[in-house]
Amino acid sequence: VWILHTGGTIASKVDYVTGAVAARFEPEELLDAVPELANHARIRAKKLGNMWSDDIRVRHWNEMMIEAKHAFDSGASGVVITHGTDTMHYSAAAAAFSWSGMGLRPPGRIVFTGSQRSSDRGSTDGTENLLAAVHWAAHGPEPTGEHGDASVIIMHADSNDGVCAVMPGCSSRKFHSSKRSAFQTINSEQLGTIHLGRNGECTIQTQPRTPTRDIASEPILFDDSIRILQLT
Repeated sequence: VWILHTGGTIASKVDYVTGAVAARFEPEELLDAVPELANHARIRAKKLGNMWSDDIRVRHWNEMMIEAKHAFDSGASGVVITHGTDTMHYSAAAAAFSWSGMGLRPPGRIVFTGSQRSSDRGSTDGTENLLAAVHWAAHGPEPTGEHGDASVIIMHADSNDGVCAVMPGCSSRKFHSSKRSAFQTINSEQLGTIHLGRNGECTIQTQPRTPTRDIASEPILFDDSIRILQLT
């Protein structure tokens, strides 16, 4: 499993002078902080940036998908993209359309995950989110390109520890600024849940689906020269 690191709260620490959080983790620090990841997959981590999600642009979507292709070409079962939560659902939708917009399906599992609370807080959700995301990327069902599973968002299912929801990347969004269960589906159902034990073990609960689409050889990239006028 490749972990593509873009930044966000999951890669942040609190600055106790200002009270704000700053994205300053390196990918290796995330791996060191969650050693249980090694029980789920062989991990390769790559840093694409340490950005807040508001700074993600179309060119970053393209970079994520190019790196995902490199991962799949190298034999990876899945790709986990750590991302700031405010715009994570936009990037997840872009990934879904990039790989499956022409009626195909990605070569492997693409998972977006993040954290509502920084890693050095006792109430952080980042550890379980990352464990669940890596487990799904390594052991989840083969994507069909249908039901919104070309890319998925994995975050906490509720305020408690132990259960993460697997949501379709192209029909989910963030509904709350601080709740662990901030992400919900829109006009669709969850694709499954991942139950986490005390020692980091994970169990997937989902409905089996048989892929019928052909596998895409490469993603469709976006034209970042297009400008869209937003009237509010």
